[in-house]
Amino acid sequence: MEIFVHSHLATSSVGCGTNERNYFRKVERAKITLNLIFETQLYASRIKQVDAKRRNVNYPSNMKTTLPIEVDPEIMSGAPVFRGTRVPVQSLFEYLEDDMSLDKFLECFPTVRREDAVAVLEHSKTELLAEAHA
Repeated sequence: MEIFVHSHLATSSVGCGTNERNYFRKVERAKITLNLIFETQLYASRIKQVDAKRRNVNYPSNMKTTLPIEVDPEIMSGAPVFRGTRVPVQSLFEYLEDDMSLDKFLECFPTVRREDAVAVLEHSKTELLAEAHA
């Protein structure tokens, strides 16, 4: 941008007239606008980082790393979903409660991987049995 400014001044025959002042004002406004855009993007990035830290706060830390579940306020209003999808984990349990098979669930929700659904069921079984023995 500076090169353009200098070349513009070099080719100007008016000197430091009204056109140049207007030009410099426009350049200054553009710089301010770019700074505001950058600061807004930086702020949005920081908010996303904070939101990422808040995700899954109500879940045990081992669940966050081992289960294919994510909780994001921007996805399905924060309901736990299978990672990388918009499929609520609750849907799996509802299908099973309605006497539908895991295969039927996977057929209806092709974005959910079988391994992920099985991992959720295994975790639920482990937690239920651990609670029953406590």
